[in-house]
Amino acid sequence: MDWAAPHLLWLFLPGLALLWWFQRRSTHPMPPARQRALLIIRSLGILLVLLALAGPAGERLSTAEAVVFVVDHSASQGRTGLAAAAERIAQLSASLPGGTATRIVSVGEHASVQPLPFVPDPRLAEQDGGQSDLAAGVALARGLFPAGATPRMVLLSDGFETRGDLETAAREAAVSGVRMDVVPVAGELR
Repeated sequence: MDWAAPHLLWLFLPGLALLWWFQRRSTHPMPPARQRALLIIRSLGILLVLLALAGPAGERLSTAEAVVFVVDHSASQGRTGLAAAAERIAQLSASLPGGTATRIVSVGEHASVQPLPFVPDPRLAEQDGGQSDLAAGVALARGLFPAGATPRMVLLSDGFETRGDLETAAREAAVSGVRMDVVPVAGELR
């Protein structure tokens, strides 16, 4: 258990002393057993208020994992590269533990989320494959991880980027706790 403001719990001691002082100064005629019962009830009330103000927070460790595949669909990949990437994604997805959340981000000039299972569309490379902005794909993938899951990103690319800064994007992903793996996939040489 963790607390947002644990220092507030120390206020219980002065609060208890203040309650005791007020009770001793009271001129209300009351049997001693009732005075003690009221002191205990008031003390519990102060304790509960301070516990609520201190902000208790439970911590649960999750074993859930999430994988986002970032696929380069630029013209340098061509049909062969896209087919190899799709095959590799199928292999890697099959080896993941059951219940692992998977997503696919396809990157060319722009990054976009693709449906599962990944079926390479050659028109995508023709329409959006003039450039390769791998950093945009990594940035988009970082936002797709579900809360509480261990994030993992797999980049499938030939590594040739014409826009963006992949090194900076990868560093930012690592700082935010995303484990990143790279699978080299290249199309035919042109």
